[in-house]
Amino acid sequence: LGRCGLELALRSFDGLDAAGDALLLAGRTRFGEPHTWPGQLYTRADRAGVLAEFARDVVQVAHAGDQAAQELLARAGREAAASAAAALDQAEAGSTGDQDAAAVQPAGPASAVITGGLAAASSQVVEAFAQEVASRRPDVAVVEARGEPLEGALLLARAAVEGRAEAQEGFLWKS
Repeated sequence: LGRCGLELALRSFDGLDAAGDALLLAGRTRFGEPHTWPGQLYTRADRAGVLAEFARDVVQVAHAGDQAAQELLARAGREAAASAAAALDQAEAGSTGDQDAAAVQPAGPASAVITGGLAAASSQVVEAFAQEVASRRPDVAVVEARGEPLEGALLLARAAVEGRAEAQEGFLWKS
């Protein structure tokens, strides 16, 4: 979201799209003049985190009524929903004909949740998430998180220690 906000700000700076004017102002406030941004940002080892920090600015600009920033928030919610739907599709495909995989699938209907700082900061993200999940997977209920993201990480860690989680390359490892 932060990167997309900066891209729109740069399009405004370049005279290509005035919709990013408010984001350009926010980018200047945070990072200085736009011609310095590539050297400042893309040479850093922690650039992903620095770019992600600009998401806070996008949220503030959206809350101030900027339509372009509001659309970026809605797009973030839709993208999160697309990921959730794909994960559910993959989980269901993986359990087809595999009794062991089916044993770890939750009983009852599938559900999806969005949580974290961005979801807490913007109801637009949450609403777009819910709408996109409903359009992609009407059989899936969008529910509220039962806790904070760290609590979910702890639950996964406990499940791994107890042998109730299967390692997934790139996401979860058991040792």
